[in-house]
Amino acid sequence: MPYFLIAIGAAIKFLTGYMIARIIAVLGLTMATYAGMNLFIEYAETEIMTNYANLGAAADIMSMFGVPEAFSILFSAISVRLFITGWVGGIKSAFFLGS
Repeated sequence: MPYFLIAIGAAIKFLTGYMIARIIAVLGLTMATYAGMNLFIEYAETEIMTNYANLGAAADIMSMFGVPEAFSILFSAISVRLFITGWVGGIKSAFFLGS
């Protein structure tokens, strides 16, 4: 009986170390991917807002309807979705649940 418990303890110790290393690796890759996508989103938002400012009188009318705020909300939502999807997908793949 004690050998059985020792074997179970060794297996748990091995799997715990393996899982922790796998989680750290997957989440690190997720953060790197998110950082790259976030740079792209910020660039796109900057370009849209710069071109929006060049519209002249049409920009004033669009500002009354809240278009700049809508762009900001849209890009914030995209960033948050990428972040959450990346973390959930990373954790799922670390625990072999598929993604």
